[in-house]
Amino acid sequence: QQQQQQQQQQSAAISYVDALAKVKDLQNMQQQSLDEAAHWEAAHWADSVCKVRAKWAGRSLSFRTEYGSQVEAAQGRIRSKQECLLLFLQMAADDGLVVPGPFAAGGGFFGWTRFTVALGRAREFRRALEALFPDGFREDTVKELFWMSGLIPDRWQWDHGWRGTAAFEFREPGGAGHHCGWGVGDL
Repeated sequence: QQQQQQQQQQSAAISYVDALAKVKDLQNMQQQSLDEAAHWEAAHWADSVCKVRAKWAGRSLSFRTEYGSQVEAAQGRIRSKQECLLLFLQMAADDGLVVPGPFAAGGGFFGWTRFTVALGRAREFRRALEALFPDGFREDTVKELFWMSGLIPDRWQWDHGWRGTAAFEFREPGGAGHHCGWGVGDL
């Protein structure tokens, strides 16, 4: 009977070790998947920022002069995806797709304290925004991009923000009033 108990204990220990190994394998596979996704995202934004910079540089001298100080302030302090958003917003304002609020030197998202999608231009705004995502547009990814930049629609009403019926306002990322209140709504 003692021998049988020892065999059961050994069997249980082996099962436990096997289970731990399977969990570890699963964790490794998940980490590898996360690493691959992060690599893909970094490559996507590195490619996208080059394209957006080229479009930005092709704008008029007055446009580049108006927004150049924001770009200079961002140099070395901003990731590719945030730079894409900054340049995108500047070009969207130049095209009349968004109406910027007052700019604050050294404040907001590199000067952007608020903006509203121009009434009647929501579809054009969406198409321009989708162009930043040639491999597929996902609402949660877009919300994260704005959220991480601190530009959040009033009362977290994303669907109203996209339509231009609520302003996007700067809230310091990680600060008070900056939580992930994404809510449901179509872009």
